[in-house]
Amino acid sequence: MKYLHIRILFSLLAIILIAGSSISANSMNNWNNMGVGNGVKMGDTVTLTYVCSLDNGVIYDSAGREDPLILKLGTGEALPQFENQIIGMTIGETTEFQLSPEQAYGYYDPSKVVDMPINFVPADEIDSVRVGDIVSIHDGEKLFAATVLKITETEIRFDCNNILAGENLNYEVTLLNFE
Repeated sequence: MKYLHIRILFSLLAIILIAGSSISANSMNNWNNMGVGNGVKMGDTVTLTYVCSLDNGVIYDSAGREDPLILKLGTGEALPQFENQIIGMTIGETTEFQLSPEQAYGYYDPSKVVDMPINFVPADEIDSVRVGDIVSIHDGEKLFAATVLKITETEIRFDCNNILAGENLNYEVTLLNFE
């Protein structure tokens, strides 16, 4: 029985060695994407450069070599689908991918446009608030950004959708380092 296991093991090894020459880079990437091998794994701290553009070509955000993005995967610092694209990358590797609205900030939701009494904004700050400003609002549990759409004598209208709601986000990411 012991010899049968050794024979099977040697047979598998021979098959792997023979087939090894036909393993493609794409196959290896699939292994890396599962966190197998020497690539980035969930929980690692990564240092990377990136460019994020919208479908119309406008560059929304970027981080270059002089000021790279450093984040620990799995802590909520980045979109989960962004992190999933980083898993398996190796130092020096560049990847391009797109996050759909479902994978990023969702679709624009008209019900997130709300009118609030003007006294919602502290009296000493109301004169400095302008239409188009992005302000922080506290909903009782968390702080989030909202865009001021309209100000009247009695009300202020906020758009509480993320400014990237409904947008595809196109990324080019290069991994500089990870640990």
